[in-house]
Amino acid sequence: MYKKLKYYAMIFPLIREVRNWYLIPLLYLRLLDSAILRLRSRVSLKVSYYLECLLVKEIWIDGDYGISIKQPRVIVDVGANIGAVTLFFSKLYPR
Repeated sequence: MYKKLKYYAMIFPLIREVRNWYLIPLLYLRLLDSAILRLRSRVSLKVSYYLECLLVKEIWIDGDYGISIKQPRVIVDVGANIGAVTLFFSKLYPR
C-alpha cells in the first residue's frame, strides 16, 4: 500500500511541467492504454504506462541527465526507449 502511495505522489511534480497532467492518474489506474504528454517546453512524448511518466519526471524535472558540456558534436542515446533523453538533449543542444 505504501509503495503505491509513493508512486502516486510522484505525479505532483509532473503537474508543473506537463500541460495535460490529468492523463497521468488515468495511466496509473490503467484506464488508458497510452497518452501523449505535452510538456510546457513544447515537447510531446507518447507514454504507454505510468513508469514512463516517471522517466519523464527524472529527465525533465529532476534533471538526472543535467550534465554540463559546452557544445558536443555528437550525442548517442543508446537505450532510446521513448526518446525522452534524445528530446531533452535536442532542446539543450539544438545544433
